[in-house]
Amino acid sequence: LTQAFLAPARGWRWWAHTIYRQQDFFASCGWTPARSTLLNVQMAAAKLIRPFIAHLREVVRAGPIIGTDDTTVTLIVKDSPPPLDDDDPKARRAREVIAAAQAEDRGSITARMWVYRSITDPINLFDFTVSRHRDGPELFLEGFSGSLMADCYSGYEAVRTRSDGRIIRAACAAGYRAADLFTLVSSALDCDLDVFIYVKDVLDKLLAGCSDYHSLRPDVWKESHPEAVRMYRQDERRHRAEAKSIKRAKRRLGRK
Repeated sequence: LTQAFLAPARGWRWWAHTIYRQQDFFASCGWTPARSTLLNVQMAAAKLIRPFIAHLREVVRAGPIIGTDDTTVTLIVKDSPPPLDDDDPKARRAREVIAAAQAEDRGSITARMWVYRSITDPINLFDFTVSRHRDGPELFLEGFSGSLMADCYSGYEAVRTRSDGRIIRAACAAGYRAADLFTLVSSALDCDLDVFIYVKDVLDKLLAGCSDYHSLRPDVWKESHPEAVRMYRQDERRHRAEAKSIKRAKRRLGRK
């Protein structure tokens, strides 16, 4: 198989996702390969690029800062043989998790796809594990020295502890910014305020140098801005309360 075939087959695997869609793509070009052929191509391409990916992994780990996060991936395990690659240190954990799922007659498990982003180089490195156990990031970050920007997952803290001071936990600044904005928005909603009007006015006053924070509290601010109060929300709650009272009254009358 030539590179002219390997490149689109490998690239389309992630654009079209499924093997049968790749088959449709090639069939439209006048050639219909077997799905087993496409799967074999995928395996061969993965094996071919593995040393290059290992090099990129070292580039990411050589930087002073790594940003990381993970997301869930459904892994089909029914009638699937466990991984037998003894060169892969994650194979043991995979065999244990898959065997346990098959023993419980579960058709799938919730696996994880991790991303490690270099801050100094334009490289995103993905890593797959069958669970969210800390051995995934611990293995990837082995030998890394620097700051790890991550969420509050306890596994990251365990990795930091076991690093003997080489790794420093650095919370993502975006999380703090989001928390501050969520505070304004959720408080405005609780006070039945038009969120846009309230947040804009608060920001405008703060930019103008206002330090009277008490007057900016949503429950205080609404008293001087009745036009920003969403009265229909209050009407909705009142109607629901009245309907609930009527329903309870009818239920009590039915018992007599």
